[in-house]
Amino acid sequence: MTKTNEILWSFWEKAFTNPLEKKHKICFDKIVKQYSSRFRKYHSEQHLLNMLHWFQQFEDKIGDKQSFLLAIFYHDFYYNPLSKQNEIKSSHKAMQDLAFLGISGEIQLAVSNLILSTQKHQAVVPSGDINLFLDIDLSILGASEEDYKKYFTDTRKEYFMFPRFLYAKGRTKVLSSFLQRDSIFFTQDAIMKWEKQARINMQQEIVFWQ
Repeated sequence: MTKTNEILWSFWEKAFTNPLEKKHKICFDKIVKQYSSRFRKYHSEQHLLNMLHWFQQFEDKIGDKQSFLLAIFYHDFYYNPLSKQNEIKSSHKAMQDLAFLGISGEIQLAVSNLILSTQKHQAVVPSGDINLFLDIDLSILGASEEDYKKYFTDTRKEYFMFPRFLYAKGRTKVLSSFLQRDSIFFTQDAIMKWEKQARINMQQEIVFWQ
């Protein structure tokens, strides 16, 4: 097991009371295979590690830690830049695997709501956990200029099938929609930590695509 996978497994274990059963390893291996695909440049194992890092930092503010952790692992299980069904399919996969692992329907629903909220980056039901989950998912927006540049460069690579002018138009539209919000992030902690730098980063990226 690689160092990255060892770290991922240590978090995966936290989500279960009996993580050493063979079926837990089966599901974990499927997750790793998905995120380590050579076609994933940003939505990769590194994205999982980043979210898990912030999970640790904000753990005391999370109400349902089990659902939150499981949603991190499954939220980008399916990622196809050409599909608008990624979140729906990832949610279904999570519920299928969690049923296989004997996780309650209540937890399955909570995980599903967390994942589905990432589709439009709006909570599908009122929830402090969902708001924080969305903020952590987009934490890269408020990263250093160097890390942000790597992020938007890697994201462009995932959309390699589109010509630059077409990608630039779509990307600029998405960035502008976020900038038009009163705040990009939902929780006060995230606003204080990432909002200012996120706006700088996104405005600079828009200039890059012009």
